[in-house]
Amino acid sequence: MGTAARHRRVSATGRADAGSRSFRPDVEGLRAVAVGVVVAYHAGWGLFSGGFVGVDVFFVLSGFLITGLLVDELTGSGRLSLLGFYARRARRLLPAATVVLVAVAVVFAFVLSPLDRPGLADDLRSAAAYIANWHFAASSLDYMSAPDRSPVLHFWSLGVEEQFYVVWPLLLLLAGARAARRGEVASCRRRVATALGGVFVVSLALSVWQTPRSEPFAYYGLHTRAWELAAGGLLALAPIDVVRRTPRWMRGLSGWMGVVLVLLAATRFDATTVFPGIAAAVPVVGTVLVVASGLDGAPVGTRRMLSAPALRYVGRTSYAWYLWHWPALVLAGDLTVGTAAPDDGTASAPPVAAVLLAVVVSFALAVVTHHLLEDPVRRARWLAAVRTRSLALAASLTTASLGIVTLVLPGGATAASATQVEVVAPQQAPTATASEASRSTLRSTVVHLIESPAQARMDKPHNNRGCYPQYDATTVPSDCQFGDPDGTKVIVLLGDSHAQQWRDSLARQAKDRHWQLWMWAKSECAFTQARTWLTRFHGEYTGCEQWRGKVLQQLATLPRIDLVVVAHAAGYTERLLDARGRKLSVTQAGPVWTSDWAAMAHRLSALTRHIAIIKDNPRPTVDVAACLDQHRKNASTCSPKRNDAMWAADMLADRELAAHTAHTEMIDFDPQICPGNPCPVVTDDGLIMYRDQSHLTATYAMRFSSQLGRRLAALMS
Repeated sequence: MGTAARHRRVSATGRADAGSRSFRPDVEGLRAVAVGVVVAYHAGWGLFSGGFVGVDVFFVLSGFLITGLLVDELTGSGRLSLLGFYARRARRLLPAATVVLVAVAVVFAFVLSPLDRPGLADDLRSAAAYIANWHFAASSLDYMSAPDRSPVLHFWSLGVEEQFYVVWPLLLLLAGARAARRGEVASCRRRVATALGGVFVVSLALSVWQTPRSEPFAYYGLHTRAWELAAGGLLALAPIDVVRRTPRWMRGLSGWMGVVLVLLAATRFDATTVFPGIAAAVPVVGTVLVVASGLDGAPVGTRRMLSAPALRYVGRTSYAWYLWHWPALVLAGDLTVGTAAPDDGTASAPPVAAVLLAVVVSFALAVVTHHLLEDPVRRARWLAAVRTRSLALAASLTTASLGIVTLVLPGGATAASATQVEVVAPQQAPTATASEASRSTLRSTVVHLIESPAQARMDKPHNNRGCYPQYDATTVPSDCQFGDPDGTKVIVLLGDSHAQQWRDSLARQAKDRHWQLWMWAKSECAFTQARTWLTRFHGEYTGCEQWRGKVLQQLATLPRIDLVVVAHAAGYTERLLDARGRKLSVTQAGPVWTSDWAAMAHRLSALTRHIAIIKDNPRPTVDVAACLDQHRKNASTCSPKRNDAMWAADMLADRELAAHTAHTEMIDFDPQICPGNPCPVVTDDGLIMYRDQSHLTATYAMRFSSQLGRRLAALMS
């Protein structure tokens, strides 16, 4: 799904009630700028390649407005009503959010495959409970998850904000309540500023430290985002007298400088920017400068521009537009491109017309939601009169969201679905030779599936014992033995998830032939010297390099190695980096891959005399399990064209052969997996060949066990 593949995780926050503080029309206009760059970025309009910084603008504005309201209440009355605060937040945020969550559940129940509905249900429940940020952070570390495809991914920032505002009023009371009760306003504000300053320093330090180490938790985490809200809060506590003594020309200049910084980040940052970290300071400082320039209410600098009626109107609807725009864009992509997300981080873009229509429709929905629901509920006197009414409304809406999600998207795909399908299948055994396969024909036939698509999705090697770590882990266990512990030959399997998919097949041969089998594999980590870009971390995959180094150290501890088997996916063609960390084009990647593999082969040759490369299997252009579940009567719809399925693997294999040595052999199962055009995805006896868009099912891979064993035995003889 094109738009989702380009999606840098972004969100927007709701605007606070004006309360007793002076209304800032320029702040309302600044919201329009923030949501505009976010929508433009998600729509794929290249000028705003860094439009994800809109979230930072919203965080600063929200921290400024909410902190100001809380401090005004505390210093004005000597007390702070927590129930009143949470009641206002509930009226402001929950009605529109509930409508969007329910709409997403209903609409996507018809769009998604039953196999994908439980995952969406989990996303929706986390969004309804305002813990979406932690949910998506954890999901980003799971190879099989695709958080960027979730139509409620944008709810993560609402989770950050609401979690902050659970803690912040309590901290504010702890810091300033005593001084406020004594009427010591200046002392109260100083104490609150000190508390906020501590939050700012600690959170910013955590953001800078964690971003290059675990980007998902740095991006989604409250602990690494709180400093942006704290920056706005500190601004709310700034002495107005100091602002008024500042020359007007200087305040005007600072406002324009702030706008430039925000737009600079929105247009110059991109998916390669290490973010948030210190880079987030650019939009944060820019927002602070814009807001600070108008603290005294004087019409200087950017105030007049940002107070334009059109911008103010968009700013008023920014919360609702944000809620609607991302589900609309995801839906447009799913309907025009498909729901499968390639595991190499690339995807086709939806048509421009579909994207434009999604943007227009989402804004129209935002306008309707704002005028008919958001504003009426927020201003309802009946609700505001008694705090418990708003809190009861919050509980009712949350319960309704969770109940409707459970009803519309029941958990678990049925194992009995799609038991009989019409397929295009090869008419020969998987052990056929290349010449036999080249003469084979494909024919359409109706078969009964040996396993359902739901079962195929889970048909993979289990019990990895830490020997197949996910993205952020770099530990290398020493007990990764899966064969005969007393075997006379020692074989090592290395690579990524496409090496792990062969583990059970190879383990059977190792036990039957009395070989020791060791395996170390890691998600999206090819066992070459290559530097690679990790799409879901938006940065270089440094954890892969660290892990490979530790594996090589572990290999050196083995008494001997008779054979090293290497396997990896073909999805690295668009993710290779040069020596300076810059992304390479597909054309540039070829020679670099040859060089990187040759360097690793040289290091492995010092440990063993024999190296075998299992060429990557043909890759379907769709998620096969989901596709079969949707197209039960004609599974040929899920079969990829031969060239589309094999070009990437062929290119990498050619580059590896360019570095071929006398002790290296390429093992190629293409003639059996794809004997004609199109490539089948179900065997002629009803076994589903793929569990997703690239991995073979463990059951199907097991059918190559004997052939694989013979090839490896011959290589070691």
